[in-house]
Amino acid sequence: MTALAFRLFEGDVDLPGMHTVSQVSLIADGMNMLEDFESFSESYSEFSEMLPAEDVIILESEDKIIGHARVWWKKYSGGRRLYSVASFVLPEHSSARRELIERAELRLADIASCHPPEVEKAFETQCVGGTPLEGLFRSMGYSLGRTFFEMVRPLGKTEEKKVPGITIRQVREDELKTAWSVAREAFRGQRMFAEENWSEERLDAKMRSPFFDITLWYVACHGDEIVGSVYNYIKPEENQMLDRRRGYISNVCVSGDFRGKGIAKALICKGLRELESRGMKEARLGVDSENPTGALDLYRSLGFAVSNSYLSFVKPMK
Repeated sequence: MTALAFRLFEGDVDLPGMHTVSQVSLIADGMNMLEDFESFSESYSEFSEMLPAEDVIILESEDKIIGHARVWWKKYSGGRRLYSVASFVLPEHSSARRELIERAELRLADIASCHPPEVEKAFETQCVGGTPLEGLFRSMGYSLGRTFFEMVRPLGKTEEKKVPGITIRQVREDELKTAWSVAREAFRGQRMFAEENWSEERLDAKMRSPFFDITLWYVACHGDEIVGSVYNYIKPEENQMLDRRRGYISNVCVSGDFRGKGIAKALICKGLRELESRGMKEARLGVDSENPTGALDLYRSLGFAVSNSYLSFVKPMK
């Protein structure tokens, strides 16, 4: 049997091998998505909750990368902290995944030991429902925490929706921070809200993404006030690799006082129409199955249907 070796991330030299493993692992794990190398590399930049040199574990066989894991942590609404691991392994070496995750958990436990002892802490990891990964996680003591739905809708002749007193238009460059702040406040209070996800650092990272397109970011305005937004994007390389023409709808939000007026529906329809004009044949979005704002019913009313379930598994830290 070929010996396996574990080590820490050694910088950019590891990224090509890691990217290759990720692409194969994502498809084998049922994720139905891929990531171009530039986006993948950007995701391994330093953020406050992840230090690549310490928080990325490489799995090798005969000096070839065959797997890797990354860990990070976030503080969520109510003070709860989740210590997360994402793992990627070539299918022919899937038996090594358990040890890779166990090593990642040791690193997360070390991180958690530096945090206040009185707060609720748990390990967290995710997979597509009904895959072998789900069985592995359960065998390692994880239990289901949350379910997220991937929803897909065919595109073609979406009707425009208008709301009296509301203008929907492209965001201007000088409004990006304001639109980001409005979205942050709209999502605040939801169970999976994490302040780190809405920092200016994260906005800067989004704008550096190779598929960032400001002309696909729309805002809803009441006079001069931004009261809602939707960010849409297209991944050309992913579409080419998977032989599809898909656009993405994300971060649909409306400020509290303006909810229930049809603004979210109008924003989504604006995004769908623009994706259609750019030749896309389907649109995809994600939603928490327990979203308290009625988002799931809204998306279904617009023709979206669940195509996949993503499961978030948790395990209390002892």
